[in-house]
Amino acid sequence: MLELDLSLRLAIPYQSIGLIKSFWPNGQISIGTCSLVGRNDVLTAGHIVYDPDLGGYANNFEFYFGADYNSKLSVFEGDSKKIDYNEFIVNCWPKQIFSKGSNLTMSQDESQYDIALIGLDNPIGDTLGHLNMYPTSRIFLVADSVGYPEDSTGMILDSVIVQNSYYWGVYETQQTTLGAGSSGGPLLINNQIIGVKSTSKYWADIGFVFDELSSSLKSNDYLINSAPTMITLNNHNFSENTPLALVGQLTIFDYDSGGIHSLTLSGQDANSFYISSSIYTGHSLKWKSNTGADYETKSSYNITVTATDSGGLSKSQPFSIKVTDVYEAPKNKAPTAINLSNNSIAENTAGAVAGTLSVADSDSGDSHSLILSGNDRGHFEISNFQLKLKSGLSADYETKSSYSITVSATDSGNLSKSQSFTVNVTDVDENDDSSSGNDILDGFSGTGFIDGKGGLDSVQYKVSSNKVSFSENSTGQLVIKGSPGQSETLVDIERLQFTDKVYALDLNGNAGVAAKAIIASFGADSLNAYMSVALSIVDNGTSLESLCDLVVETKLIDQLTGSSSNSSFVGHLFKNVVGRPPNLLENALYANQLDKGTYTKSSLLALAANTALTGALVTANSVDLIGVPSSAGSEMLALQYDLGLG
Repeated sequence: MLELDLSLRLAIPYQSIGLIKSFWPNGQISIGTCSLVGRNDVLTAGHIVYDPDLGGYANNFEFYFGADYNSKLSVFEGDSKKIDYNEFIVNCWPKQIFSKGSNLTMSQDESQYDIALIGLDNPIGDTLGHLNMYPTSRIFLVADSVGYPEDSTGMILDSVIVQNSYYWGVYETQQTTLGAGSSGGPLLINNQIIGVKSTSKYWADIGFVFDELSSSLKSNDYLINSAPTMITLNNHNFSENTPLALVGQLTIFDYDSGGIHSLTLSGQDANSFYISSSIYTGHSLKWKSNTGADYETKSSYNITVTATDSGGLSKSQPFSIKVTDVYEAPKNKAPTAINLSNNSIAENTAGAVAGTLSVADSDSGDSHSLILSGNDRGHFEISNFQLKLKSGLSADYETKSSYSITVSATDSGNLSKSQSFTVNVTDVDENDDSSSGNDILDGFSGTGFIDGKGGLDSVQYKVSSNKVSFSENSTGQLVIKGSPGQSETLVDIERLQFTDKVYALDLNGNAGVAAKAIIASFGADSLNAYMSVALSIVDNGTSLESLCDLVVETKLIDQLTGSSSNSSFVGHLFKNVVGRPPNLLENALYANQLDKGTYTKSSLLALAANTALTGALVTANSVDLIGVPSSAGSEMLALQYDLGLG
């Protein structure tokens, strides 16, 4: 344990952690620990704000963040300032916290609700900073517990090993840590709160009630209101001769997120402009006149924009608006020609550029807008005068070797010229760059065909799995299709990785080994949680037997069952593989063989993993990529798991 000195208590995260005094209806005063988790939001334990034995909800609270409190003498030492506020609101779960008969002890199902969020009318978090709440699914971790325990002389930091409960929304430790007075204190990982101290052994898991806490954070905002801090205009000039011209978009910065603001104009030139406000386009500053501004008459304007929030607080900002001089040619002539620097594209290249368009016009300096028409206009777009395939589209020489389009150029005087073009598709060699070893290949790279050629091969796609479809071609090969123009055939590929999940195709290889070990060790429902880490171990050359050794050595099954006995081990494996608890004879048979050393736990686990029952569970928990049996009566099965889990 470490007592934090002044330099630490004045820095993140400890300046956002403090002591809370609760004043109860029966006249008692209690001490706890709390954390700032928002501008005006204080996180602590539920029993710090509500106790039926002390009269119910506390009447009032005092907060001392970063305080140096001597619990032995019950005095503050050093500079420990009380936070001022007038109004507060409490959000907690009193019925769930005190659901059992005794209010003096707390079980796991009560501790998982032992969280409270206090909203204040003082945005103290703007000054001290605040900590993030971070729900995590990690089972075992080392974290920091902070609080003001009894018999201490200040803020105490203790490093603890905790386990996320399999059944309840709590973190639990087996070691002796901070005692009374630290209730409500944060459990930290990387300065983020994952739990709140409930008892000497339990911390309430933030993730268990994270949605409710997030909602309360937002609802607490009504207690505070801050004036807008700044108004910005993204453009300060507009062209002359443009009726009702858009000058730019106004943006209001306000700590009160989601606030509604009314905008008004003032200043010497306010009558020349107006503000158009819409929930879709925001606040637009526009020129008011239908005749447009005239640079030669007045080249700049000065206005002031005032934004007032729903609480009546406002911010004013002056702006200088410039009028841009526009060349006013005496007579306009139509463009005479449209040229294309190149008229071919390579197949299998998404968004391929055919060439650069240029417009011939006798009106020097004239601007032109370009549009497409013709039979194949739907395949192309013009971007910065480049004629190109639309984003995500690629050409296929074998399907269509040329495209016909028409480009029309319209000048600033609305005179136009149209020109027809033929864009030819270039045939390319469609070979991928895989080898006979272990390869990581890019999907939809334009080859149209990927052959793993042996080894352990993965294809990575930069899209989520719901953006593609799977099918089987006439030779039984897997075909993946993405957006229009994206299609490729896969041969001898073991893994398909998308941005959201992975498919392991090698059920008769490493994926099957990993899946059997997971099912026997943790049950089929745990495939998604453990597949990523188990498969990475097997891919590095670990056998099924060695993987089972690792599971037993790390005592993961003992931790799940809460027992290290052979009988408990046999019962756990039996339920995972057979789907029911063993009867007395079955349990005694295998437990006796473990007792005599006929089997070790590792060898018995490997035996269970290699049974036909486990193999059937692997198949039952696989997905058929093509959805229905193929024409040959087969299926394309794969194990699906989320990216990075485990």
